[in-house]
Amino acid sequence: MIKLSAGAVLLTTPAGTQEPLNLDGLSDKLWQCCKQAKLDDPELADNLISTVRQFLELRVSEGAHLTQRDVDDLIVRALTDLGVRAVAVEYASGMDLPTPGVGQEIVPTAEAVAELLRDDLFFLHRPIDAISEATLTRISSIGFERVTPAFVLELAKCVCLHEERQKRQEPARYWLLHRSEMPPLIPSEHLPLISGGISLRSVSLIFPNVVIDVDIPRFAHGDEVLGTELAFLPAFHELCMALSEVAVSVYRAVKKRSGDLQLCTVGASIHFVNTRAHATEGLALSPRDLVLFLNELEAIASRCLPNVHCLFE
Repeated sequence: MIKLSAGAVLLTTPAGTQEPLNLDGLSDKLWQCCKQAKLDDPELADNLISTVRQFLELRVSEGAHLTQRDVDDLIVRALTDLGVRAVAVEYASGMDLPTPGVGQEIVPTAEAVAELLRDDLFFLHRPIDAISEATLTRISSIGFERVTPAFVLELAKCVCLHEERQKRQEPARYWLLHRSEMPPLIPSEHLPLISGGISLRSVSLIFPNVVIDVDIPRFAHGDEVLGTELAFLPAFHELCMALSEVAVSVYRAVKKRSGDLQLCTVGASIHFVNTRAHATEGLALSPRDLVLFLNELEAIASRCLPNVHCLFE
């Protein structure tokens, strides 16, 4: 599925008009909240924003009319369910929203955790008592006295994932596959891409999604041959073919790392950033030619990456 990110998620303003969701501004706000809550994970904010964007695009495709308040409420709920209520409180405070309540939180006891697990089909035919005990140990090590049911279930799935891979118990980590582990997975002939404007994001346990960022100006930088539209399009085709192999390699590693548990559907997406800037500045295209150029890029990506969600920014 190919979409231009500009305008992909439109919010309804109080005046009844529509304006695009500012994902960069939203990411900055969320990152500041993480810092204020003493949660210094540099990729957590980007990962949450990516999840929010996918959810909102789905809602918009279903005909929903969303406001900025809808987006803010979604972020607060997601942060609370993920067990990072401190970040949710900081975000709600900065957006003049009510402080997230704790009414839906539970005291993590063996009986309460086991009851939650019995109601989830994921744990059918699995040793619920043992998983409950291990989950309680993790919660205790984190120091949470109250937790949300959603957090308990996700943490229990992480516990199950580690135990079924027969690894020693350790505090559940956020990343299923960190980007530092990815270079050995990439075909050797494509490794130069990583230093040429292409970067891979870490894949989280809770929201597994293979994401590749491609900085189009950096990809074309220093190559005079790519200074014309006719020369750039064949080079872009070769790039997409290489990205297809890279995405498949990382995707297979993620599926293998997660085992057969199917913790969540694993997706794949590629973000082609600064595409418009390169077209207007690097290739000097007119507004009319820009539209035709982007259509050509969409067509190429659609042929080379049929099962990957592509965004042109």
